[in-house]
Amino acid sequence: MNTLADNSHCRPLRTNVSSLARSGRLLAQRVLPSYVTVFIACLIVCLASDSSVKAATIQFLDAYTKATGVSGDGSVVTYNIVSGGITAGHVIRNGVDSDAFPVPPQPPYTWGFSATSAVSQDGHTVVGITNWGGAPESPTVWKNADPAYLLPVPADGVNYGPANAVNADGSVIVGQVAVSNSPYRLVAARWQTDGTSQIIGHFVGGNQSTATGVSGNGAIVVGWGDVHIAAYQENGESYVAVDYSSLPFIWSAANGMQRLPLPFLAGGSANAISENGATVVGTISGQDGSIAGLWQIDPQAYLGGGGAAPQFHALGFLPGDTSSVATAVSGDGSVVVGYSSGPSGNSAFLWTSQLGMVDLNTWLPSLGVALTNAQLSLVTGISADGRKIVGNGSLYTGPGSGRGWIVTLPVPEPSSFALAICAIGIGLFVRARRSR
Repeated sequence: MNTLADNSHCRPLRTNVSSLARSGRLLAQRVLPSYVTVFIACLIVCLASDSSVKAATIQFLDAYTKATGVSGDGSVVTYNIVSGGITAGHVIRNGVDSDAFPVPPQPPYTWGFSATSAVSQDGHTVVGITNWGGAPESPTVWKNADPAYLLPVPADGVNYGPANAVNADGSVIVGQVAVSNSPYRLVAARWQTDGTSQIIGHFVGGNQSTATGVSGNGAIVVGWGDVHIAAYQENGESYVAVDYSSLPFIWSAANGMQRLPLPFLAGGSANAISENGATVVGTISGQDGSIAGLWQIDPQAYLGGGGAAPQFHALGFLPGDTSSVATAVSGDGSVVVGYSSGPSGNSAFLWTSQLGMVDLNTWLPSLGVALTNAQLSLVTGISADGRKIVGNGSLYTGPGSGRGWIVTLPVPEPSSFALAICAIGIGLFVRARRSR
């Protein structure tokens, strides 16, 4: 559902309201007096129109913070505090800040750090990374208020690397681990809460990969991997070596690790996937910069081993910029967020098919948000309905200007059609009552 376009809600709302009102009318005609029928139909129409929030809002977190993720309904936000060279992960649940992302004890080390990466759609599972002293960094999970625990090491792996993303209910987590075979490699990995884990692997000719996103059901994983192939000769002809620092991939148990198609020879990365598994967002890069975009797929066909190859659709840049990166996507794929870069630095963007790409620094003030002495630089997460957005930027009002932020966008206001039906229905109800 795209709740951000100015009038995008009107037609579907009218259709939904008509069907709901018709259902209520048919039922009422059988068992209720006519004036009660009218009132119920009116009530259904009015309840179908939500106008609880009519203006956008923004909340800046404390100094030296970086927001990392948001739950599906926007009630849980994860962020990190970086102070004195030490990072501490934090969670805000329904407005209440948890003091720290617990670091599991690892004697004999006496100090450690933790960092959050993401939170599940249901808000119960936070994933990230922890480290004690000189011990290896470890992918870590924290469920609700339970103590954090380390994810198991996949076969042929060592306990090193972050947990980057988690599926809707927290049952599947993806990230990166180091494999112990030679040469030493950091590769994408996938864990399940039933205790199983697996290494997703890397591209042929590559040494490194990482998983950055997972679909709501945990079946589809996306990320990027590098490819390095030395120059060679064939039939007397010399060929230029292939050397990509990253290429986007998509993975499922049935299909394995596959490269996402690109419109031309270039590098790139897949950074996130929608909850429904139909939209992958990321970037492609060339010698003259990078451009944000999305791939659209048919999840059921893909998981069945078929379907058309996903195609890349470029989203463009903000005016005057030369590069852009898509970092997150709403649950149904209708809202994409990220950042655009140019001579003046980074600017957070939001994209929908109706709005196109808009700069949050100029678009939010049009929705009533004051951004005095502030710059929103990048987006790191978005709720399933696209209404809650988190990211990082600067607030120039004292020391520690770097801050995470949380934006809440307005829900659609009730359409004039819905309001008219409500008014007519209430009028008929009152008239019927008086005539009795």
